Amino acid sequence: MSIHGRAHIGGKSATQGCVCVCVCMCVRVQASAAIMRVLKSQLTHGALMEKGGLDEVFLDVTPMVVSCDTHTHTHTHTHR
Repeated sequence: MSIHGRAHIGGKSATQGCVCVCVCMCVRVQASAAIMRVLKSQLTHGALMEKGGLDEVFLDVTPMVVSCDTHTHTHTHTHR
């Protein structure tokens, strides 16, 4: 630790490291928001999107598949 109470890590003070981490996180948050907007804009027919984390999303596209299946008049289930 330095005289001023700041830890030095890899030749940089902890304050400098914090600024770098904050800037990097800000860029990641902006990129994540942009990706979420694109994904959300592609959801149709009642499909759902739930954000799980900064770079994680859960999609339920079942209604899109059912709608697509109905429009093409195909059956996904086979009868034996």
